[in-house]
Amino acid sequence: MSRATTICISYLMNKNKMILKSAYELVKQNHSKTKPNVGFFEQLIELECKLLGIDESECSMNLKDYRKSSIKKWIS
Repeated sequence: MSRATTICISYLMNKNKMILKSAYELVKQNHSKTKPNVGFFEQLIELECKLLGIDESECSMNLKDYRKSSIKKWIS
């Protein structure tokens, strides 16, 4: 599940020029069990930085945001 999700998100980022947050939310909206592991998510952050030519601090999501979204799922 984690690997396929990561591939889908990275495809959207590459092909449709989407930022990480938008691609993640789109995949999550269509598949509620979306949850790449932390290692894969770190790679998605690196990909966004590379594609947009930005620093990691400027990315649309970070690990803190990702962990918060995961925790909200379990609390709800």
